[in-house]
Amino acid sequence: MSQKLEKAVISFSRKKQIRKESIEQLVRTLVSAQCKIYANEELEAHFPASVRDSVEFLPLTDAYDRADFAIVLGGDGSILSAAYHASERNVPILGINFGKIGYMTDLSSHQIASVANIVEGSYILDSRMMMDVTLVGADGEVRAKRSFLNDCALNNGPVARLLSFQIDLNGKPFHSVRADGMVVATPTGSTAYSLSAGGPILDPGVAGIVLTPICPFSLSSRPIVVRDDSVIEIRNIACRENQVYLTTDGKRSVEVLGGDVIRISRSQHKTQLIKTTDDGFVTTLYQKLSTHADENEVIR
Repeated sequence: MSQKLEKAVISFSRKKQIRKESIEQLVRTLVSAQCKIYANEELEAHFPASVRDSVEFLPLTDAYDRADFAIVLGGDGSILSAAYHASERNVPILGINFGKIGYMTDLSSHQIASVANIVEGSYILDSRMMMDVTLVGADGEVRAKRSFLNDCALNNGPVARLLSFQIDLNGKPFHSVRADGMVVATPTGSTAYSLSAGGPILDPGVAGIVLTPICPFSLSSRPIVVRDDSVIEIRNIACRENQVYLTTDGKRSVEVLGGDVIRISRSQHKTQLIKTTDDGFVTTLYQKLSTHADENEVIR
């Protein structure tokens, strides 16, 4: 048994169609388990009126400051959004899948009643590596700094143009690349954009970082896995007639200017995911991919 959980923050995207019946069931389950409930004040209207008195609505950062775990309703995108707030406060995340695949979620939408057992301590923690990316301007000033759980991607604008750039590894020249872009992914993110670009799948327990070029214009440019303590720098970034962007976890983008250097390294923060079983990554991967494949067959 793990530590009992006493204070929860409930999080979900306002764009996500979460049934109010599900939210009501979750709140009533937590109340029955004598768990204090917080939520972002911007979500108050999305909670059923019948249970609003059981929830304390606060500014988002205050809600995470008070909670000892987060319950995220949605898919992997919702967990990625929550990870920014949760990892800085060492707040573990329980994902309840209302999305499609949901690699990082533990419960399905019809398993909400199981939250009562988790509150009592029937869970394990799955620690996931995060990374930091820093965008340094030509003048040496830091233009942006962010953490990510899945990946960061260097890509161009709406018109397809090749990018050219240099990759340095631990201060030494590593590879000159011409491609549509580059994805740098954690093991958790190896099943996301990097996989779509042809990169390998890594077990989250592997201490590695995946570098995957997007549509490279060279037979020698191939995905590679490097040590998790590596420092990666992308420099001399050039693209004819196009804007270039750096995007973290598919959500936040910043324009890359001439002379900018992108520096990527392992973060001191980690995302803790709450799991009810220790089935292992291979079992989870098989279940998620098989379920998704079955759904596609039904659609056809």
